[in-house]
Amino acid sequence: GYGELAPTFSAVDLEGNKVRLEDFKGEKVWLDFSVISCGGCKLTLDYINKDDFELTEKVKFLYINIEDGEERMKSYMEKFSIPFPVIASASEIGKEYGVNSFPSFFLIDEQGKIEEIHSGYSKEFIDRFRK
Repeated sequence: GYGELAPTFSAVDLEGNKVRLEDFKGEKVWLDFSVISCGGCKLTLDYINKDDFELTEKVKFLYINIEDGEERMKSYMEKFSIPFPVIASASEIGKEYGVNSFPSFFLIDEQGKIEEIHSGYSKEFIDRFRK
């Protein structure tokens, strides 16, 4: 919940880079828990991929898919751009965070604590992360 330390995790993104939550200490992190079959997740991507939309550089963004595997994610990304690192097959991370609806967004503060949790697609929420 709010104010608690976010569960740490270590994973490898689709580009083969190691992603560890503790590497982002001192920076805000936006975790986007999504699955391919979710309409609101797709709307979120469509919105941030619009030509006139630019994400802030003040926050690190991660897309975490807790059910689709690497191959499925890769073919999905041939059709739809995801402009930040993608972690596939991340059911363990989903369990750690208690995610049960999609999309679910966790904003983690500079100290590694959960600052905000947001469920569902919302332009108002996403707009706060514009440049």
